[in-house]
Amino acid sequence: MLQFGDRCPVAVDPKGCVTIAIHATPGSKQNAVTDLTIEAVSVAIVAPRLEEEAELHLYLSKILELRKSGVVLDKGGRSCEKVVKLLASTTPEEILEKLKNKS
Repeated sequence: MLQFGDRCPVAVDPKGCVTIAIHATPGSKQNAVTDLTIEAVSVAIVAPRLEEEAELHLYLSKILELRKSGVVLDKGGRSCEKVVKLLASTTPEEILEKLKNKS
């Protein structure tokens, strides 16, 4: 079982914000967390590649129960490999637990 503290896709950046390494798969039949590995959280996104960033943002804010403004793309705008920063007051353990419940 993946735990925070092991090598984990959910981390804390130097400024204290929780970050999530994401592997996005656009063009899927439904939005879903498909896998949780030590490298990344795999997320299937309904939107095509050019619109996946906005759809990923909305989906993550919904499943993590955060405001839309609290989920910000930090790296990987046009790449499938992305890093999302959470601006809300939360812990990596809480985020990892919510992601596990959705995978």
